[in-house]
Amino acid sequence: MSNAVDIEQIQRDARRALEAKIATLSTLAQSRKARDTAVAALDVAEAAYLAAYAAAIGNGWTAQELRQHGLDAPGQGAPAAPAVAAVVRNPVVSSPVAAHPVAAYPVAEAPAAPAAPNAALDALSYLPSAVQ
Repeated sequence: MSNAVDIEQIQRDARRALEAKIATLSTLAQSRKARDTAVAALDVAEAAYLAAYAAAIGNGWTAQELRQHGLDAPGQGAPAAPAVAAVVRNPVVSSPVAAHPVAAYPVAEAPAAPAAPNAALDALSYLPSAVQ
């Protein structure tokens, strides 16, 4: 029985492990980009809502009347985002080569990026340019 070291096999195994890590990094980066786009769209929507609310108050509506129609004052209507569950740090899972485990993070499939990155912003195109 030979205990010879197969350098080429070790290199292939290392490449597979690195490719798996890079794939999770790519998924994370895509998710971050989608989140940043959504945050920017929310900022624009919040500014538009603030301007529209101020216009309604300026046209004679009271805050109480607006509340009766389900229109809360800016910053008071939407509930906060739910807390994110704690992420398990560095769980060890088996790589394609069982003899070489690699650390991996439990990552759900990243949502597809919107067809048009500015789709959320385009939906607000009816607003006057000063609000956008």
